[in-house]
Amino acid sequence: MFVGTDTSGTSTWITQGAGYHLTNFLRGYHSDYQYATTGINYQYNASNTYQYNASNTYQYNASNTYQYNASNTYQYNASNSYQSNASNTYQYATTGVAYEKFSGGAWTASGMNWNTYVQNNVNPGTADNYRIRVTGTPSGWTTIATVSGKSPKTIYDASNSSAGGALDGVQVVGSTAGAWSTIASIPTGSLATSVKDYYDMNNTDAANTDGFQIVGSTAGAWTAISSVPASSSATSVKDYYDMNNTKSGNTDGIQLVASTSGAWTTVTVPVSSSATTVKEYYDMNNVKSGNTDGIQLVGSTAGAWTTVASVPTMSSATSVKDYFDMSNVKGDGTDGMQVVGSTAGAWTTISLVPASSSATSVKDYYDMNNNDSATSDGFQVVGSTAGAWTTIASVPASSPATSVKDYYDMNNALAGNTDGFQTVGSTAGAWTTIASAPASSSATTVKGYYDLNNTAAPNTDGFQIVANGTPGGWTTFSTVPTGTDATTAAGYFAENDRVTTDGTDGFQTTKTYSSPYSLWDATDSASYTTNNTVWGNTDGWDATKAYSVPYDFHESYTTSTKANTAILSSLVTVGTPVNAIPTGGPYTNAAVADLYILPNWSQFAGALNGVALAECGGTLTLQTRIGGVSAADPFTYQNSVDSKIATTSSQYHSGTFDYDLSSGKAVTATITPMNLSDLSKYKPVSWACTASGAAYAFTTVPIAGTDWTSIKLSVSPNTAVSCIQTVALR
Repeated sequence: MFVGTDTSGTSTWITQGAGYHLTNFLRGYHSDYQYATTGINYQYNASNTYQYNASNTYQYNASNTYQYNASNTYQYNASNSYQSNASNTYQYATTGVAYEKFSGGAWTASGMNWNTYVQNNVNPGTADNYRIRVTGTPSGWTTIATVSGKSPKTIYDASNSSAGGALDGVQVVGSTAGAWSTIASIPTGSLATSVKDYYDMNNTDAANTDGFQIVGSTAGAWTAISSVPASSSATSVKDYYDMNNTKSGNTDGIQLVASTSGAWTTVTVPVSSSATTVKEYYDMNNVKSGNTDGIQLVGSTAGAWTTVASVPTMSSATSVKDYFDMSNVKGDGTDGMQVVGSTAGAWTTISLVPASSSATSVKDYYDMNNNDSATSDGFQVVGSTAGAWTTIASVPASSPATSVKDYYDMNNALAGNTDGFQTVGSTAGAWTTIASAPASSSATTVKGYYDLNNTAAPNTDGFQIVANGTPGGWTTFSTVPTGTDATTAAGYFAENDRVTTDGTDGFQTTKTYSSPYSLWDATDSASYTTNNTVWGNTDGWDATKAYSVPYDFHESYTTSTKANTAILSSLVTVGTPVNAIPTGGPYTNAAVADLYILPNWSQFAGALNGVALAECGGTLTLQTRIGGVSAADPFTYQNSVDSKIATTSSQYHSGTFDYDLSSGKAVTATITPMNLSDLSKYKPVSWACTASGAAYAFTTVPIAGTDWTSIKLSVSPNTAVSCIQTVALR
C-alpha cells in the first residue's frame, strides 16, 4: 500500500545491463618471413640457357644527355679517296701585289715600278717578259688600284700563279662583306685551265675568309681527286681536300669515299682546314658511327666528360642525338661517347635505325647504347612474351657485354620473362657461387641479383641457395623484394628454395605478436585479463561474451524517468498498481489489488480494513539483497505449503506467496532457495522477517551439502509477512 503525495511523483530508474561471462580467449599475431644473411651461398648453374624475345620493343629516353670525352683520339684513313663535284660554283674577291722586266738577256728591276709592270704584264709567268719575283717574305702589302684602265682584279689575275701570296707576290685579302659573284669563265690573262683551276689558284682556306668559296652541289657527277692541282697551294690530295671541306657530308661539294683497309693515322689539324681543334676537324669529316666513313674515334674514359649541348656548326648532324649516333659504337663509354640516361622524360620506341648510326637493326642499335638492365642508362626493353624466344648464342658485337651471361644481366630487369629476357634453368652443370652482383645488372647486392633471377623452388630455375655453415643474421621482410616476380611476401617465400622448416635452408617463418593481427592463438583467461587494455581485438587480445551464468560482468546500466507508483510496484509486487475504488472508501476492489495507491493518509485505515476483509488469509513477500540493494541475478524460492515458486531478480525485486486461511487457522511454511548451482559467486549472509513494522519470528534450516539455509515460519490470517535474505559476493 503506497500512501501520500509521492504517489503522483516520478523518480530516476536505473536498469542494470545483461549479465555475461567471457570465453574463447585469443592472442593475435602475424607471420614474419625471414631470410638468412650469413651461413648461406647463392649460386647459379653454368649450364643455364639465356634467351630474349623476338617481340621485344626497344626505347630510348627523350631526356638523355650525350657526351664526348676530352681525351678522344681522332684518326683518318690513309686510303681515303677525295672528290669534288663537277657542278660546283666558284667565286672570288679582290686583293693586292708588286714586280720586274726581262731586258738585254737578263731580268732587271731598273726603271721598273708598279704602274709600268701593270701596263705591260699580260699573264702570270715570264712569257710576256714581265714578272713578279719573290726575293724574301712578301710584305708591305698595298691595295691594287685601277691602272691605265685595267681593273684591280684584271691586274691580279694577270699575275697570280698560286694560291696565297708567298710564291707569286700577289694575294687575296678575303672579304665576306660584299656581294658574291659566280666565276662563270676564266678571266683574261689567267693561266688557269678551267674555272675550278682558277678557283684552286686562289683558294687558301676551307672557309670563305680568303675571299673565295664553294657553293656546294650534290646534283652533278662526282670526280675523284687523283692529284693536287698545279695551281693549288695544297701539299697533298688530303691537304687539298681539307682546303675545301667545310662540313661533314657532301653538301659542301666535297666528300670522302671512305676506306678501312689502310693504316690509321692520328689527326692533327691541317693548316689548310678551317677547323680550330682536332675534335672540330673530326666533326667536319665524320658522317657515321664506326669507321666506314674513313674517320673514327679511339675512345677514352680517362678524361673529363663534356655534355653535347648543341650540334657543332661543321657537323652534318640534325640533332644532338643524331650527333651522338654519328660517333657512338658501344654502350659503355669505351668508344668515347656515352649516354647519361634519364627516366624523367617520355620514352620513345625505336622504330628504325638512325641513318647516322652504324647499327644493323633496331636491336643492334639498342645494344650499341644499353649498358644496364635498369632504365637509368636511358634505354629500356619493353618486354614481350608473345613472340618466339631466341637463345643468346654469342654477345652482339655492338654490346659492351663480356659474355652471354653478362649480356643477359645487362638486359634482365625482372625475375620471370615479362621483361623479354628469360633463363632456361639447368641442374646438370656445375654450380657457381655468386660472389657479387654483376656490374651490368641493376641489382646492387648478391641477394638482389639472386632475387632478380630466381623464379621457382628448389633449383629448377638454375638458381639456388645452399648452406655454408649455420644460417644466421636473420632479416625480416614484409614486402616483395625489388626485381622478383612474386606479388606478395608469402609468395616470394614460397618461390625460394625452402626445403626445410627449421631455417637450415636459409628461410624461416616466425610469429610476431604485434600489429597487424592477422592470425590468432588460443590463450587463457589469466593472460587475457593481465594484458587486455581495450574491448575488441585492436590490442591483440580478444574474447567472446557469453550471456549466461555465471554473470561475471554486466553490460552498462541505463537510466529513465519512472512513476513512483511503478517503481514501488516493481519492488514489492509483480502486479500492476491498482487505485482504491471508490476514492476515500468504502473500498470495493480489494480482492484484485496487489498494491493500493492512496494519495491521502485519511484513506489508509479504510483501505487496510478493505484488504483484510477481502483476503481473510496471509501473505509472505520475499526479497534478495546485496549491499542494501536488490540482487541483480535471479533467486528462486519454493514454498513447502503448495510447492509454488517465487523469483526475485534485477527486474522483479520481490516475490510473494499467498495463503488461503479462510479456516481461520495459521499455516507453517518452509521457504527454500532452489537454484543454488547458478549462484556460485554468491554466499548467504542472513535472513530477516517483519510484519506490521515489527520483527517476525522464524527459524533457519540448513540445506545439506551447502552453506545455504531455508527459513521456517508460521503465517496467520490477515497477516502480511516480509522476509529478506541478504547475500554477498564470494
